[in-house]
Amino acid sequence: MPTVLVAGEVAPGLFLGPLSSLDHVRELGITHVVTVLNDPGSMQHDALGSIQQHLVDVEDVEEANLLSQLPDAVAFVAAALGWHTAVAAVAAACVSATSAGTAAPGASGSDDSSSNSATGRGGSNRVLIHCAQGVSRSAAVAAACLLARAALQPATATAPLEPTAAVAELRRHWPRAAPNPGFMAQLELFAAMGCRLLESYVPYKRFLLQQAAQQYQQQGFLDAAMLPQPREAAGSPGSGEVGGGATLYRCRKCRGLVATSDNVLEVEQGPGAAAFRWRKRDKLQREATSGGSGAASSGPSAGEDGSLFVEPLRWMCEAGAEGGAGAADSVTGGATQGKLYCPRCAARLGSFNWAGAQSSSGAWVTPSFQLHMAKLDALSPGPPAALAGIRQPRMLGGSGGGSSSGGVAAAAAQLQAASLADGAVPSAANGTAAADSKGASGTSHDAAAAAAAGGGTENGTADGGYLRYLIFDCDGVLVDSERASCEALRRAILQVTGFDIPHAFPEDFQPVFGMDVQSCVEYYQQRFERPDWGEAAFVAAEVTAAKEGLYAELTAGGIAAFPGVSQLVAQARSLGWGVAVASSGTPAKIAHNLGSSGLAHLFPDPHLIVSAKHVARGKPAPDVYIEALRRLGCSEPGRALVVEDAVNGLFAAKAAGCFAVGVATSLPSHMLEPHADLVLQHLCELDLAAVAPSRAR
Repeated sequence: MPTVLVAGEVAPGLFLGPLSSLDHVRELGITHVVTVLNDPGSMQHDALGSIQQHLVDVEDVEEANLLSQLPDAVAFVAAALGWHTAVAAVAAACVSATSAGTAAPGASGSDDSSSNSATGRGGSNRVLIHCAQGVSRSAAVAAACLLARAALQPATATAPLEPTAAVAELRRHWPRAAPNPGFMAQLELFAAMGCRLLESYVPYKRFLLQQAAQQYQQQGFLDAAMLPQPREAAGSPGSGEVGGGATLYRCRKCRGLVATSDNVLEVEQGPGAAAFRWRKRDKLQREATSGGSGAASSGPSAGEDGSLFVEPLRWMCEAGAEGGAGAADSVTGGATQGKLYCPRCAARLGSFNWAGAQSSSGAWVTPSFQLHMAKLDALSPGPPAALAGIRQPRMLGGSGGGSSSGGVAAAAAQLQAASLADGAVPSAANGTAAADSKGASGTSHDAAAAAAAGGGTENGTADGGYLRYLIFDCDGVLVDSERASCEALRRAILQVTGFDIPHAFPEDFQPVFGMDVQSCVEYYQQRFERPDWGEAAFVAAEVTAAKEGLYAELTAGGIAAFPGVSQLVAQARSLGWGVAVASSGTPAKIAHNLGSSGLAHLFPDPHLIVSAKHVARGKPAPDVYIEALRRLGCSEPGRALVVEDAVNGLFAAKAAGCFAVGVATSLPSHMLEPHADLVLQHLCELDLAAVAPSRAR
């Protein structure tokens, strides 16, 4: 071995170094090299010889898209070092765009890992990851490898690993390691997705959208071939089958497919009408008062103001290619803004603006690609509404006993196929209706809305059904974080307003347990009569931003998971239940909680992790649970079991029509009992197999 440190062994068999380390590959016993440069010529180094190589073509700038190339690089390293579990998981989940036959904006990679994976079996193999200086790019790729090994092979990790911890581990062996801030943010996103790329994950969609906007701004054009194209998958409405997983949005005039629910971007709630100039503010307030189209809905699939915000799609470039009505408005034709036309009939469907546009709640969407629901028909993947509300007779047990669901599904398929063949116009999708806010406990209107959305009875109990879905709150249920969360809230409000709320834990925080930040701000503003704080929505935005950093500081030493979580999730999956998380926390906070506690691997699908940021109202309103039910595909709220630790959360669960279980981790049992169907002291006491049959009616 050389006496001078030319590369650091950051993990067994994994080395990190600069370009000059290529001169020492023989001394280091390197068998595989990952080159992280925007210079393919560097792979022709004389010392490489027969060494297997993989190129990550990326510049060392914060805006560069390293994220889309990480799965291939990780797979290459994992194959070489024998991380077989990691190889299989990364390869299987690499990018959902591949299975769709399209590439995401800015996505790139190579097939080197696939060609070399068969030969890499660990043992004496050694991998060198290098860039020009061994500081930023190569360190980011090496950190991704450590994250993937920890996430996909938990037994190899002594503690949950986050990007900052991964970089700290690199610096122990290679002090120069320092990924730039842009790469660190991409590593956070990579870790949140379970060290893979998930096109359905909203933050990843936004990342790709920003990449597309950046390319368009810098180059004046966008490669249409890099954009996704909506497709009708098998089992989707229009394909002759029922049961596809995505809602299809068709042009109302020609019935051409223009988007699916997989293309829709969830827009976070903005500060409301106060965010607009007075003329538009006055218009929105008048429409909201009169029940017009300006009232925002709570479901992300419904969009805002009767619109959908979607990712840029290939047809938006092709719509005006033949010189038709939309020729001047092609999204890649150099225009900053313009109109969107149907590629088949040239009907106007919406508009785009690369500089961004505001949603009806005042949130900025940048860039913006907006489709008007008045121009579209939406086809749900479920059975037609005509059959969804029909109560079916029960089948009695016995030798001939069975379920009638097959006959219902067949009838549904025939009815839907007939309606499509006859050109019948389905009802436009309006998402989950936003219920009027009539009290902290949730109202009969909320329950009726949930029942209407899910097909259950007014109280949400599925007639004759067993429990089949499990939804967790996060803070106080999955992780022991309520004390830190409350203290972060207190410090953030003090920092923003100068007012120190009462903060004896837990008694002073009992009224706000389970609420999102805006609801907390509204509560304290009303309780202490502080109109001088100004608009609650603006204060909440500042408090949220401050709280994120404070919470990260308070939990830097790690967050403990409650006993029984892993066993309960495993039992649910063994019973064939759908599992989701629905929390008042922000997406970043939820990801931090799950990652720091070591629970992230239990919830691998980010689409099934719902934040209050994704809906119009936080708890105690039922919106977050209604959205979780929608994502799970649960059509009967009474089939879902919700686990909560807070009264406000139980209010939300019951208003959504779910079976509510309270755990006395944050509040005493006697405070939960009036609002829960079942109260337990600890999560490990919950036996799903025992609870489910007791719910059959």
